[in-house]
Parts: sequence; structure tokens; C-alpha cells
Amino acid sequence: MALNEIDIGFAGRHGSESAIHDLIAKLKPGAPLQGKVENNRYLFLDSDGNVVGRTAASFRLDRQLESSEVAAVVIRYNEDSEEQYRHFNKVSRWEVVVPKVVLSE
Repeated sequence: MALNEIDIGFAGRHGSESAIHDLIAKLKPGAPLQGKVENNRYLFLDSDGNVVGRTAASFRLDRQLESSEVAAVVIRYNEDSEEQYRHFNKVSRWEVVVPKVVLSE
């Protein structure tokens, strides 16, 4: 998936005490992810069922999600966010799961 298809601020809107930060830090490329539809978005869950990311609000999936895995984990900083959105961030640095998805034909 491209970064514009991912909610890149998702983990950043969780406080430093949130488990999401440790969960994402443990993920390695190739780790399996589960996709779950919720409120017109896909949530991405780790192998234990913990939410570690989600698609952007503008993302529309035109086919069925067959499988997904971690393609990469990238680092974002508060300064990377557009100024009008920075006040939503609860941490100054966070990691973003970039999924690789396989879609049905």
C-alpha cells in the first residue's frame, strides 16, 4: 500500500503509554496481518488480534482483501504532520505499519 492509503497518524494519536507503540515495534517485514472492516476502513491486526494500523479515510478497496503482511515499518515525527493536525498527536515520534496486501481477482 502507498502511504497516502494508510492512516499515517493513527499510532501518533495514541499516548506514549498505549500498547500500540510496543506492538508495532515488535513487527518485522513479512509478519502476517489480519484485515478487518470497521466504519468503512480496514483495520490491520497483528497475529494476536491487536490493532496496529488502519487505512486512510479516503481509501476505497474495490476488491476483497485476501491476505496482508507487514511490508515495512516507517517512523513519523510530529513535525511531519501538517500543522493543522499536529494538535491531535499525543507523541512526538511514532511508527507506522505499511501493509502489503493481496486482493482477490
